[in-house]
Amino acid sequence: KIVIMKALEKTGYKKAETAQLLNITRQSLDRRLEKYEINI
Repeated sequence: KIVIMKALEKTGYKKAETAQLLNITRQSLDRRLEKYEINI
């Protein structure tokens, strides 16, 4: 969860860029945001 939050902050909360930075698909990022109850 912390890694995702830091990546979101680094990319200015852009989902596509965050997913690319984490080397996952945007859909995977969406699922993880939902799982960890992160609202952006």
